[in-house]
Amino acid sequence: MYVPDLFRVEEPERAFLLYALAVRQCKDPGVAVSFSRRVRVLARRAGGQESLLETCFHRELEALFQTGQHRRALALVRRRRKEMARLGIDLSESAHWNDHCLAPVLHAAGHHDEARAVRERSLRKHLANADLSAFDILFFVYNSVGTPRHPSRVSLYHIYQPLGLRLLEWPQWAEFVERLHPDLLRCASIDRDDLLLHPERLTALVAAIRARRAERLTTGVSRGEADLIEPPATVAASQAEISEKKRAYHERTAAQRTETSAQILQYFPFLRSWRGRDPTPGRPRYQPPD
Repeated sequence: MYVPDLFRVEEPERAFLLYALAVRQCKDPGVAVSFSRRVRVLARRAGGQESLLETCFHRELEALFQTGQHRRALALVRRRRKEMARLGIDLSESAHWNDHCLAPVLHAAGHHDEARAVRERSLRKHLANADLSAFDILFFVYNSVGTPRHPSRVSLYHIYQPLGLRLLEWPQWAEFVERLHPDLLRCASIDRDDLLLHPERLTALVAAIRARRAERLTTGVSRGEADLIEPPATVAASQAEISEKKRAYHERTAAQRTETSAQILQYFPFLRSWRGRDPTPGRPRYQPPD
């Protein structure tokens, strides 16, 4: 796989953009690892752009995780943390880092106690934030994924399993259940007191949420809990507005996107093989992982 040095033929900002889009479009996990690394080397040589380096890091991490290379993923995470520390950035306080990178990779690499500590600390901070609902962290507590193949799919439930723990033993379990919106419980016909004693009822809750979301989200764009608890007519009106905005955007940027897409395939023809095939399909925008 040949990766050209776009900084020799394009303006820096254009080169950064083309690399970032190409890395995101690389669907084959084996190719994504080497591609991300090569782009990262070229970007650093050109002075680096943190957003591109971050894109390369996350794509490589996802690919390593997807292919079961968990120890290499952990080494990547530790290296990234040191890199950011040298820039004066402490990732230990980043919710995104802890939720989507550190805790999942520690768990997958077999460091279960460390993963538990990171995830419990993160959830404790989330629950202390009055602006967040329990729904905002639901899928970090439990989801219906069997064996996660993406870091963001690892829940507290997954982390507890090899430790022989139940969600009842999570110190914030009662607080979490109490914070769940009554309309969410109602849509799954679940009693709050029953859920408090039987965490396995979360399976039915997640299934009901998925069913309602599939029914209501016609655009693939979510506003979070509001789309689940607001009246159907309100959600439908919101989806119609979003649909119109998406249509206008695509119409306005069609020529630019076509040109950029053609340029990416010109520089990276190996991406053509995976157009339209995504082994790790995305989730609706602004929506917790499920």
